[in-house]
Amino acid sequence: MSSTQFNKGPSYGLWAEVKNQLLSKYDPQKEAELHSWIEGLTSLSISPDFQQGLKDRIILHTLMNELQPGSVP
Repeated sequence: MSSTQFNKGPSYGLWAEVKNQLLSKYDPQKEAELHSWIEGLTSLSISPDFQQGLKDRIILHTLMNELQPGSVP
């Protein structure tokens, strides 16, 4: 999750608190591990932009069916 995602809207009050909480919890190492784990489990390639890649329904449906077979038709 890059800080550029939070450049829209005001940077004060509750929005600033939420933004800071999200950025403080972001761990690029964990994202890279998760990216590799999903690709290994599904045998599908996720784009380098991990968040954008997860918007692909095929990847998510394949992942769900790997974790619980038959859960997504």
